[in-house]
Amino acid sequence: MKKRGEYIKSEKYELLEELNEEIDKGLEDQELLDKLQKPCSCFVTFETEEGYARAQLYNKQVEEKVLPRYYGYFLEEKIDIQEASEPTDIIWENRQISPSWRFQRSIIVWLIIVLMILVSAAIIYVCSYTSIALKLRYPITNCKSITKEYVGSKAVFNMKDWEQQSFREYLVNHKLK
Repeated sequence: MKKRGEYIKSEKYELLEELNEEIDKGLEDQELLDKLQKPCSCFVTFETEEGYARAQLYNKQVEEKVLPRYYGYFLEEKIDIQEASEPTDIIWENRQISPSWRFQRSIIVWLIIVLMILVSAAIIYVCSYTSIALKLRYPITNCKSITKEYVGSKAVFNMKDWEQQSFREYLVNHKLK
């Protein structure tokens, strides 16, 4: 049963199935059945903090011979007291997921992350390139010089000049074939 518990804990479900079949076959043998009925683990809940503190010190006290040696055995098996993991720490829904499937899922997640980073880099590059191209196409101009050229006390407002200049700019910016 300890092996079975270790297989479940380490998520080795193939070996667990083999062990389960071995146990099923062995249940017909009375000697094996007696071994399986021997307790190997138990969970204890303490009502007081003092009981919990004493249980934590139990292994150390047996090793240091503060307690008699026979205190460290039950049914000819060594007693090993450990704190159980918090049940809320275990994600019970994911117990059946194999490590290979977990690895495949992590690879897929990494590929998606890399793809998204590449797409965002491409979008940033295209936006930057377009912004620079537009800045070069339409440079900063001095509005006062435009006002002097087209409108003012000395200049005469001429719509034909504006039309010709805008057509030339269009030809320069959009090279017609």
